[in-house]
Amino acid sequence: MARALRLTVSVVQANVPLEELHRRGLRLANLRRQEALTRRAARRVKDRPWLVVWSESSAPFYFLSDARESLPVLALARELKAWIVVGTMGSVERGEGGYAPTNRSWLVTPAGRPGGWYDKVHLVPFGEYVPLGRLLFFVRALAVVSEDFAPGQEGHLLDAGGVKLGPLICYESIFPELARAQRQRGARLLVNQTNDAWFGPTGASAQHLSHLVLRAVENRLAVARAANTGISGFVLPDGRVVQTLGLFRAGVETRSLPLMDLDTFYTRYGDLLGPGGFLASLAAAAWGWRRRRDQAQTRRA
Repeated sequence: MARALRLTVSVVQANVPLEELHRRGLRLANLRRQEALTRRAARRVKDRPWLVVWSESSAPFYFLSDARESLPVLALARELKAWIVVGTMGSVERGEGGYAPTNRSWLVTPAGRPGGWYDKVHLVPFGEYVPLGRLLFFVRALAVVSEDFAPGQEGHLLDAGGVKLGPLICYESIFPELARAQRQRGARLLVNQTNDAWFGPTGASAQHLSHLVLRAVENRLAVARAANTGISGFVLPDGRVVQTLGLFRAGVETRSLPLMDLDTFYTRYGDLLGPGGFLASLAAAAWGWRRRRDQAQTRRA
């Protein structure tokens, strides 16, 4: 960590109430919250360009398509000379025609231009799609989503001026194979955007954050986490959680993070412990059964 190249990263926590987050009339006001916090960070950051991470649903509209809301974000990145990762909506073509929505992370460059996107891979059942939709057609009336989202590509990265970013949207942080695939493709920093307002004041937000400790240690990568209502902060490659913003408060945290380039045993070989332990258990059971059988035969003799 001491010898690694470093990148200054800010995570923004706007604390937008859940009932206001997706109201069309409040889009610009919510964007101004993100902008004000980003400007606060800019006054303290000397390095340019630097990376700013906004939360999932920080810009809950179709980025670039909705020009009225998109242009201020592009202008802010250009003015502050910052890379900004925005949580927004996307769309992709369906196989049978038409388009499907996606849960998307857009990267905006310091030149104020779009720099690529990542679409969420592991979608939330009944929140972003209805499993077995044709069979469970009656469930859609009760589900949060009216139209199934389309999943993205596992291992996809964003390129922030040569620094490969591995995005993880919301609860993708609990799937080790996603972060591993990104590290295998060259990720030097993991970026987790989430909106945990659904959890309220429960311990679920802390539990959600704790999964990133495993992702960081498994791949020896730092993690920058931006949550709408908390908990935002950073996880270092050794698993330490630092500079966290608590629940239901607005704020911004900035830290210089190490960009590790180290292939760990887990990165190379993946989940060997689980299958290995299962096979060892079977072998131990077979050995125990055979030993009891031999002992029984000896007593009969």
